[in-house]
Amino acid sequence: MHATLFLRAAAALVSTSSFSCQTGDAIAPPGSELIPVATANRPALPGEFLPVAQAAGGASAIQFVVKREGFCMYVEATLSREPHDLAVIGRVYVEPADCATSARRSVIEYRGTIRDLTPGDYQVRIFDADGAGTPHLIESTFVKVSL
Repeated sequence: MHATLFLRAAAALVSTSSFSCQTGDAIAPPGSELIPVATANRPALPGEFLPVAQAAGGASAIQFVVKREGFCMYVEATLSREPHDLAVIGRVYVEPADCATSARRSVIEYRGTIRDLTPGDYQVRIFDADGAGTPHLIESTFVKVSL
């Protein structure tokens, strides 16, 4: 019985450690290409966990979407492109002072497409930062790009 309890505790520790290594403390590489992004503001959903990001592979491209807390902001995104290793670095800035203030918790979503990719598996890391602050890793995943 003690062996079973020990194995469960060890499995929980390993899965927790794996999760914590996936986000937060990784260092973002310098971005060398601008990525056009579309942005949208909306009210936060009750219990919505933020920030969150997703990436999906397609025909010679990868699409990504980031959802983070914010209102009345604009986004500049850059890309670090290495062979089958991509890093998106999103920097979110507050709009000028003439923007109306939101009384509710709000979300800014930004999405973009990384184009001109050869078929294969890619590691995609997505970092997010407040303005010129330090980018934080919010997603690291592998996606497949097709012809």
